[in-house]
Amino acid sequence: DKEAAVPMNSFFGLEMGRRALNYFRQGMETAGHNISNADVEGDSRQRVEASTADPYTVPALNSPATAGQIGTGVQVDAITRLRDAFLDIQFREETTVKGYWEQIERALTTLEVYVNEPAGSGFKASLDEYWTSLQELQKRPDSSAVREELVEKTKNLSVYLDQLVRNYDEYRTAMNQEVKLMVEESNALIDQIAALNVTIAQVQATGGNPNDLLDRRDLLVEKLSKFLDISVNPSCLEGDGEFKIDLNGKLL
Repeated sequence: DKEAAVPMNSFFGLEMGRRALNYFRQGMETAGHNISNADVEGDSRQRVEASTADPYTVPALNSPATAGQIGTGVQVDAITRLRDAFLDIQFREETTVKGYWEQIERALTTLEVYVNEPAGSGFKASLDEYWTSLQELQKRPDSSAVREELVEKTKNLSVYLDQLVRNYDEYRTAMNQEVKLMVEESNALIDQIAALNVTIAQVQATGGNPNDLLDRRDLLVEKLSKFLDISVNPSCLEGDGEFKIDLNGKLL
């Protein structure tokens, strides 16, 4: 009869239950991973992608006679990151712009402190006092008090300008040292990204999904975009499937 033609045993239902338990177990483990890394910088939320397992049986000339295909339960296809490659590209571009203007703002803020402007009694006040003394001397050139006041204001302005020049020289030296450190940090980030590319490619070649490594690489790229005006081409946009970073049109 037809029932005798179906080569199914008593473990068919148990296997379906095992697959269901495995799916829910991986779902709970993934949820736990998401919760435990909620405050970790650069971590992306992950999700279990599942689908129905291949039904029994696949249509063929030698398939056993059944009333129809029988479902065999659920199967886990992959654990994927919930990220948008297009939004990542936009975010990195804006991060580069933000990093540039942050450096400009920091430099101008430091210069404002040195000249004590626009608020406070700084360079403008000293220069105004000097010009006021010159005008007063023009009105009363014979007054010794006016001449002495002009000499005093000239000394004050000279001392202030001398201090200003020294502050600028020190700040220039500090900025050059900072640039050197930023170059070294950028090179270190580039080396780390290159090493991660190798490891990620090895994992993906074996059919794995290196979500945590991808998160780490994205975080390093975001940090690099604060220092350099880079263009990032993710694997999904490259024909060869490689993750590429360009700097001024040159491949890093």
